[in-house]
Amino acid sequence: MQPLDSGSVRTEVVLGSILAGNLINLLLHGVLTVQLYLYYLAFQNDSTWTKAAVYTVYILETIQAVGLGIIQILIIVGGNPLPARFGLGVYWTSHEYIWAIQALLITVIGGLVPFIAQCIYAHRIRIITQGKAVPNLIISLSTLQLFAAILTVTMSAQISDMIVLVLWSVFNVVNDLIIAFVMVRSLSKEKLLSNYTRSKVIRLVRLIIATGSLTVAVNILALVSLAIDASIFGWIGTAAVIFMPKVYANSILVMLNNRMTVRNSREVTPLALISINALNTLVTTDHQIDSENSRDESFSTSGVAGLESAKSYGTS
Repeated sequence: MQPLDSGSVRTEVVLGSILAGNLINLLLHGVLTVQLYLYYLAFQNDSTWTKAAVYTVYILETIQAVGLGIIQILIIVGGNPLPARFGLGVYWTSHEYIWAIQALLITVIGGLVPFIAQCIYAHRIRIITQGKAVPNLIISLSTLQLFAAILTVTMSAQISDMIVLVLWSVFNVVNDLIIAFVMVRSLSKEKLLSNYTRSKVIRLVRLIIATGSLTVAVNILALVSLAIDASIFGWIGTAAVIFMPKVYANSILVMLNNRMTVRNSREVTPLALISINALNTLVTTDHQIDSENSRDESFSTSGVAGLESAKSYGTS
């Protein structure tokens, strides 16, 4: 955002936007924790790469949530003054180190989490389409948005960070649209062999559209509110940038946990009958989807009966 004079931005608005962003951030972190717990219970047979990505995202999000919460307390209780000018790059040269650390947590983790999420989707698209061009494009755009996020917080006060902020948001928006379009198109072309498989694919397509639309909306909201007039609408953009990585993190786990269904939940305890009914790897050598005839992988936990799983969309 363009640096602003301290008189043009009220202290209450700035602190209020950070507080609102942190509250939404913590709320989404709670949702993320529940999603991670369900993932841990149900998908212990997922590939090491998938599990490493999921747990890395959760660790990064926890660091951000705790760090921003502590900084919020230090700013409010400690009476740390607002910088004379605003703009993420300004903090480094104005010796406002608490604000600088806050900006670092927001932008760097805000770039890393979308990077991991988009790489996961690129891997899935490569499996579905058996092609490399689109996944490589997604990874390239994701890398560029990560660099833009880092530049946003490391540039000097003399350089306007509006350009890289725009690039950061644009790269994310374009990438999310590409991911949603390619996955929906690829899944819609598959020849479905049963009504059950068809219903699962329809559910997956709706979920892809919903999560993609949400991440795009958050990026556009942050960009537009900061670009129009930061002194009036900047609080919306600030709050959106704070909780944006949580949206990406939750989208990852929602997609992975989409494979889980609960059967006979009214008759017995849900934990005893968690059943994993999923699509298989979504593609075989002849590009057919066949979840009912796919090779089953055993899933067991001590003392829990009635658990079964299929080799699925997230195990590759």
